[in-house]
Amino acid sequence: MPGGACAGAAAAAASSSSSSSSSSSSSSSSSTRTLRISNLDPAVLLDQLRIDLYELCKPFGEVLEIIAKREKRGEALVVFAAEEAAAKAYMALQGQTLYGKTLRVDLAENPPPLQAEEPRV
Repeated sequence: MPGGACAGAAAAAASSSSSSSSSSSSSSSSSTRTLRISNLDPAVLLDQLRIDLYELCKPFGEVLEIIAKREKRGEALVVFAAEEAAAKAYMALQGQTLYGKTLRVDLAENPPPLQAEEPRV
């Protein structure tokens, strides 16, 4: 997917975040800095997926790490520096599309620990 389309999706997600209301009780009952994003296109190369997810999520706050693995094709974890950023992204990214597929975004209940290496993007 060209970067322009991804940037457009990020802009659309950012603009929709200001008008969305927090109608989901799970965002207020669970505090986490990690989102599980699924229904991703498994044909997209992992490095490209990490770049595009970073571009999609950075308008909501500092992204520390994006975890996308071969074994979990179609799914990735996005770790934010702050719970508030994760909550904003959670609300704004619901129903957004990436690579022509509607994203499914959940708050990660048991996120993995951050890796000791530099953040991967």
